[in-house]
Amino acid sequence: MLVPRTNARAAAESIRNYTVADSVRTRGALALAAGLARLGATRLLAPSVALGGQSFLDHLTEVIGNDDLVFAVHLGPPRANRKPVLRIMDGRGQEVAFAKLGINDLTNGRVRHESAALRDVHSQAQRPLVTPEPIIAGDWEGCAYLVMRPVDISASRVPEAKLRRRGTSALRAAFPLGSAPLSEAEWLRRAVNSLEAISSSDDSDHLRRAIERLLRTHSDRPIALGAGHGDWSRWNMSPRGSDLVVWDWEKFATDVPDGWDELHFAVGAHPRGVSGALSDPMGLCREALPELQMEEATFVLACYLIQRGAAYLFDGQVEAGARAGPLSAWLLPALDTVLEARRRS
Repeated sequence: MLVPRTNARAAAESIRNYTVADSVRTRGALALAAGLARLGATRLLAPSVALGGQSFLDHLTEVIGNDDLVFAVHLGPPRANRKPVLRIMDGRGQEVAFAKLGINDLTNGRVRHESAALRDVHSQAQRPLVTPEPIIAGDWEGCAYLVMRPVDISASRVPEAKLRRRGTSALRAAFPLGSAPLSEAEWLRRAVNSLEAISSSDDSDHLRRAIERLLRTHSDRPIALGAGHGDWSRWNMSPRGSDLVVWDWEKFATDVPDGWDELHFAVGAHPRGVSGALSDPMGLCREALPELQMEEATFVLACYLIQRGAAYLFDGQVEAGARAGPLSAWLLPALDTVLEARRRS
């Protein structure tokens, strides 16, 4: 991350709130680094980056209408959708806003999609769901950006399952619900189109065969559809009293199967990572979808894995250096296990 070099208070606040820390070790490391920054260590230890000419920061200063702004920039780990996220503060280090900036076709599309999604969700969703309020969105030198008001979060707490389920229920209640046969589901059409748009590979061919396999037996099966966040994870939410604060709406959609968000949360929260979560697909279903019979839960999981795999390949995550690696290392074995279990049942 980048922090303001000459404003120790703002630098310290940027580091302290760098991520949603859910371990004592991480919280301790952030607190120590923030304490050193408050003492001015960033001026002595950290390498500096000088900005020259008209920058995006200058543009934001003009857009927000405040000349007394300082900025911190978070990039995150390597992945296809990596882009700058800016923490915008006043001279005292108090948060004024957050901004996202696209840097290529993929991330520009994500930022524009989130701009539209956030307007709808913020105006329509009811509590306990709380979302950032969009301030302004636009383009700067061909790059899409979105500026949002900050939300009050508890950075060290993971929301309990009961609160998360109330949040997903509130989200789905805010938008129309529907149903369609699997073969006519819009999310599946997008997945198929994504695979058709990329070059053939072992992973993409494997995923195409899995789709054909599921359609052979479940083409006419109706599936309930509604709104979903798309990246429902502990990194994108925080409890605030009886409310659930949720941010990062880049993958929001209104036509996804019920249960996808909780499956995504369970996969991301597994102590052994995504590979550990998918090493036991049936256990994942029992944890994330306890209200469903196993036959229904595995159907939802198969749909989720197909959609996630297609998006992963279309975005070029492996080429961008994503930690999970090729689909054959984590997603495809789990999908095969689920499809085989469904065939036997």
